[in-house]
Amino acid sequence: NAMTSLRQYSDNQILNGILCIVNNNKISGEDYLDNMSKIYIALRALYQVPGQLSASAASVFGGWIRPGSEASGTYSPLWPLQQINGKLMVTGQYNGYLGFDYDAIGEFSYFSRHYPRAVVIVVDTDPAPTERKF
Repeated sequence: NAMTSLRQYSDNQILNGILCIVNNNKISGEDYLDNMSKIYIALRALYQVPGQLSASAASVFGGWIRPGSEASGTYSPLWPLQQINGKLMVTGQYNGYLGFDYDAIGEFSYFSRHYPRAVVIVVDTDPAPTERKF
């Protein structure tokens, strides 16, 4: 699968790929969000991103609207993915996007400095997926 094949590339190669996608997607609307969402999901699968952090420790690089854990003082940087029985599952639903453009390069840089690479990448949807768009 595409996520597993990403593991073979170095961080510099992945960064160059992200730069190509970002530079070729300087458009707005659905196409931009669709393409940036692919990077967003891939980075969460490629690195060992924690499931929860305190909201004060979180670094945010995009404006995806997510479930309201911030009210409890927590933040889920792994969203919309979740670890379930050793598999990385898509469990979150698209609720909209607000604010600034997604900083895919900034997020990649942050993840590559703060989190190790995932050893095994397994991404699946939940047993009863609804329309997914991130």
